[in-house]
Amino acid sequence: GTHDCWTVRGLVSAAETHHPAGDSGAIYAVRMRCRSAAHRYKYFVDGSGGHHTRDPRLRRCGSAAVSIGFDRDEDLTQDLIYGALPGKVQTVPRAEVYAVIILLEARKGPYTVYSDCAYVVNAYLRVRERLLVGGVQTKPTSQQIAQLHRSNQDLWQRFWNAYADAVSGGPITIRKVKRS
Repeated sequence: GTHDCWTVRGLVSAAETHHPAGDSGAIYAVRMRCRSAAHRYKYFVDGSGGHHTRDPRLRRCGSAAVSIGFDRDEDLTQDLIYGALPGKVQTVPRAEVYAVIILLEARKGPYTVYSDCAYVVNAYLRVRERLLVGGVQTKPTSQQIAQLHRSNQDLWQRFWNAYADAVSGGPITIRKVKRS
């Protein structure tokens, strides 16, 4: 074929490897157990680049948020929210931010979010501090987002809009956990 010399060198044309990204934005949520009014959920979020994470031509990222409870020494999934990262830009940092977004859009507080992604946690803490006015969380403008977040501004705008709505149900905190 016309690309034989390239494929011998391990370079495959984009036309042969391109798969359209999941633009559907479909989010799936499964609540396995209902929480009592006094229960405060703990959610663990993660984003992944999947099997082909090292190859941006093949990478398709996904995100998830899960709440796990304990009953008689067994782990029980209480709530699960997951979906594919929408859009053409498929990077793991975007999937990490998106994992928190799908949680914020699906569930109102109160809850604590645990993430192993320093990028998400540090950006959240830095910006949240700047958005507190008289102890009240304000929603950032597009201009503030551009100043406070250098990358993934589209997702950070969505994040802060969802955060402002989700905290109306109660406080939400985001904490860093170590990777295992």
